Amino acid sequence: MLKYIWSVVWILSTVIAKTSAWGRVGHRLTGAIADRFLNSVAKDQLASILPPESEGKLEAVASWPDQVKYDKDSPYYLWSGDLHFASPASQPPGSCDFSYTRDCPNDWCIVGALTNFSNQIGCYSAQRKQENQDAVRFVAHLVGDVSQPLHFCGRSRGGVDEYVTWENTTVDFHYVWDSKILEKRISTMFNNSVGAFRDHIIASIKWGAYKSLRDEWLDCGGDRNSPTAQWLLCPHSWALQASQLNCGSMWIDHDAPKSMDFSEDYYLDHAPVVEQQVAMAGYRIAAVLNNMLMHCLKHSRMQQIPIHGD
Repeated sequence: MLKYIWSVVWILSTVIAKTSAWGRVGHRLTGAIADRFLNSVAKDQLASILPPESEGKLEAVASWPDQVKYDKDSPYYLWSGDLHFASPASQPPGSCDFSYTRDCPNDWCIVGALTNFSNQIGCYSAQRKQENQDAVRFVAHLVGDVSQPLHFCGRSRGGVDEYVTWENTTVDFHYVWDSKILEKRISTMFNNSVGAFRDHIIASIKWGAYKSLRDEWLDCGGDRNSPTAQWLLCPHSWALQASQLNCGSMWIDHDAPKSMDFSEDYYLDHAPVVEQQVAMAGYRIAAVLNNMLMHCLKHSRMQQIPIHGD
């Protein structure tokens, strides 16, 4: 059944991914990676908090905020569209930075949203079920969004207004990073199997190339004294990291490409970066929810619960 679900998601992604950060498949990947690294307490809580049809799986709900932000048939969440990104004044590759006071007025951006929603997550309660459910879904989604560097890019609305060629088709640059690179990696390296790609990333985190990066991914840096650092949630630090990627090769190669079709050299050079950002996002989601829900354990513990899942 799960194999069938992944196949359906893959087909749907080719139709609707352009409207979704990281694409529908990208967010399901980050959710599925997170599911693998949740501890038993978090799993039990999510089984009660999340909608029954999700079976307690983050992969089933991680793309939900993209589905509802522009859904005029269900207008309750239309206010949330601006909470998936920030719009710094920087113009990469010449300048890349993020200032919370300047770029997140009235806390109305992805960094402020992560802080707000994280404070709404608690142990399962029938009285707070909808609030808790929405908060978990937004946090799982936005931790994914905060790893996408173009969500912290002031140039051309995060690349939406920059057009490039991809396999002889004109697409916007943001779409290349949200979806096209991931789609090509899955189709060419994993025989169109999203599940195989997911398993590859999980294995790389547990035993492979990403194992040595796990502590770095969870280091709050300058956010160590922030209220959310107790949960290993560091949105301001993560925003700074993501914004700096815009001053690396992603825009330099855009402005002076080795080949005019970005599905060729540009893809080869940047697919490893996209994969690592997705892996990092999934691992961070698990760490955050493990620590937010650890106090729901009946027999109280004062230490953090391991998340590595090895």
